[in-house]
Amino acid sequence: MYQVASAYSLSKIYNRKLHIYTNDFVYRYKLHPLLITKVFRGALYIPSVNRFILPKASEKHPGFDITLFNKVNFYNRLSLPNIFIQGYLQSLSYFYHDLGHFKAHILGNLHESYSSKFDGFLKELLPNSLSVHLRGGDKLSASNRSIYYTPSSVDQIAYITQASEATGISDILLFGDDIQYLQYFKSTLDELFNIYIFKELYDESSPLADFYALTRSKALLLSNSTFSLWAAYLSDSDDIYCLPHIYNTPYHPSVQYHTLEDLYLPNWKSLTRI
Repeated sequence: MYQVASAYSLSKIYNRKLHIYTNDFVYRYKLHPLLITKVFRGALYIPSVNRFILPKASEKHPGFDITLFNKVNFYNRLSLPNIFIQGYLQSLSYFYHDLGHFKAHILGNLHESYSSKFDGFLKELLPNSLSVHLRGGDKLSASNRSIYYTPSSVDQIAYITQASEATGISDILLFGDDIQYLQYFKSTLDELFNIYIFKELYDESSPLADFYALTRSKALLLSNSTFSLWAAYLSDSDDIYCLPHIYNTPYHPSVQYHTLEDLYLPNWKSLTRI
């Protein structure tokens, strides 16, 4: 999602038409329908094989990379018709000024699809809940698990308790792909909070429904995932809590330039390190 958002903003800066390559890398992500059919409807899609004949501007490292702009500026001065931009592009610096555009378009489309379906108890719960996105049954490779910080179950319970105490909210709504992992937290925390699992309350749960519900919650506790980070970017909540670090320390050389400022908005509240 960062890649498409950053590419969109860069296309505006350089007054170029946006081309989105529908390759296998993009299709593996659950937000693909949201990106392609909701946000960037009307963009031109061309086969990924064409990228090999285009001049390439590659990101040197995750996080904001000024050399990327230098390369694009160089190719732009040559008046080349197409430029291929490659990288993770995971930095708010690339697209922060367009967040309002993304928010209006994404939530506008999702509101049409889901607002009328969130009725009854769920309609009352969402604007009064602390919604927690939990990553369980993580599909990260062993090497990536050594890089990215993933809280233990004990730490995650402590983070939920911190956020609940800070907000004064005792209605906790859990989101995630692994239902057994969510049920573990529900049974563990049931005596302390009013715990609910979104998938158990909403029969038509899907990645887009989960995403929209997160944006409608009163408060958010994020995981280190694009899914919850983007829900927070588009949320109006004043109570957004994020994990105190993204990566394990010492940092792997591949992420040493990737900072919290690249991913976290300044008004978010960082939880206490455990």
